[in-house]
Amino acid sequence: MSDFKQFDLLLEEVDRLHREALPRYFRKPETPARTPDSFSHWLADPGVGLFGAEREGKLIGVIHVLFRNGATSPLHIPRCFGLIDVLTVASEARRAGVGAALLKAAQVWAEQKGATQMEINVWDFNASAIGLYEKLGYRTMTRKFSLPL
Repeated sequence: MSDFKQFDLLLEEVDRLHREALPRYFRKPETPARTPDSFSHWLADPGVGLFGAEREGKLIGVIHVLFRNGATSPLHIPRCFGLIDVLTVASEARRAGVGAALLKAAQVWAEQKGATQMEINVWDFNASAIGLYEKLGYRTMTRKFSLPL
């Protein structure tokens, strides 16, 4: 719980990135996007993994991963996987292996729970994140298209 403020500041950085790139989809919330209470629930939930990277006592990266188990429909094969909800690294600490280390920690956590695959959704504008995921062996599984009306 002592990391909540730093955690929230890092996630605000990624929130801002998304608001600036896609103002049609993302906005600055009127109330806090995350609270100590929601953070506490994530910490207590065995299906949620929260990992942080520190440098000199300062949080410089975080990953929030979810364990998913089961089929989404009768057409799908049941499977267990880790779903990365959020990965962010402080701008001053990027390109130093922090993101890769956090992804590895999430992968180990998910494997220990029985996952056989990792998944992450990424917005198309985020070329640096896409490059990292591809470098680490992630491959595109699906594409989502949009048509503004």
